[in-house]
Amino acid sequence: MNTLTVLLENTQAELKSVSVEHGLSLLLRIDDKSFLFDTGATGIFTGNARLMNVRLDDVECVVISHSHYDHAGGFAAFAEKYRIRELVTGPDFFLPKYNFLNGAFTYLGASFDKALLDRRGIAHRKCDGCLQLSDSLYAFSGFARTYAFETIPERFVKGVVGNTVPDFFNDEVCLVYDDGASLTVIVGCSHPGILNMTASVAAHFGKPVSAVYGGSHLVEADDERIRKTIEELQKQGVRKTGFCHCSGNRVHEILAETNAVTDCRLATGSVIVL
Repeated sequence: MNTLTVLLENTQAELKSVSVEHGLSLLLRIDDKSFLFDTGATGIFTGNARLMNVRLDDVECVVISHSHYDHAGGFAAFAEKYRIRELVTGPDFFLPKYNFLNGAFTYLGASFDKALLDRRGIAHRKCDGCLQLSDSLYAFSGFARTYAFETIPERFVKGVVGNTVPDFFNDEVCLVYDDGASLTVIVGCSHPGILNMTASVAAHFGKPVSAVYGGSHLVEADDERIRKTIEELQKQGVRKTGFCHCSGNRVHEILAETNAVTDCRLATGSVIVL
């Protein structure tokens, strides 16, 4: 059985003993192998895994969607506790990232560097396109920007303070589960745009995306954009969604208005059968 387990999200499901923070960490059990997707902000997801009776000592590899702290910040703590064979990221993962607002820079990037990987003997594989992880699981990056209304806030920048450039999140990676008939896409924050991501995946694999789980970054979107996003997802063939983390409540409220998409609210402790 192939599953997705939410080890960490901003909120709790029914298990109230778990810890939460602004972040995301998912464990996928695919093809009898375990894959960790994102690590939250601090590493508290490891304690949640123990409470949920989920093993982490057999993780095949760690995939980090992008280097923002709430997805990559827990990696160092995890690496100190567990033996990690491989880290998969997009290109330029270690380039500094900031939030630039009202003249001030706030660091948003990862809390570790390549030295940690070298010290712990962790291989670093860059995903620049499509990278097969198991028989039916893939890491995917390099998303065509097809939907013009999926804009990225100007406050996201990268580079050296004083010489930064807009961050278009070319390093963002998603996971793709191919069950033979259709695709399930697992996203971290969807900074390139959730539609741009699902459309690029569908075009590459030549089959529709039927389900999307993870962060859609619609928390800052107005109703018009959310409705347009849902409409276009339906056109693409998406029939199941499990948005969380940076998605906001409004997307769930609007999804509840349609019977065409089955929507669930993923939270810390949730488990989905893929």
